[in-house]
Amino acid sequence: MTANAAKAATAATAAWTVVKNRKVIAASAAASVVGVAGAAFAVGRSTAKPQVGPLTRLVGGRI
Repeated sequence: MTANAAKAATAATAAWTVVKNRKVIAASAAASVVGVAGAAFAVGRSTAKPQVGPLTRLVGGRI
């Protein structure tokens, strides 16, 4: 019986910590999602560009 009470107390403490810090957790999760989306966008943009030589880059693609 005492072990069950200790487990319940531990679970309640963990749950209270999550509830108390929910704004920080939500902000961290949102920042992570934005970071992953930004990285994916940057990688997609770099792979979508055609590979050009140094002379073409120098004249801005007009050759």
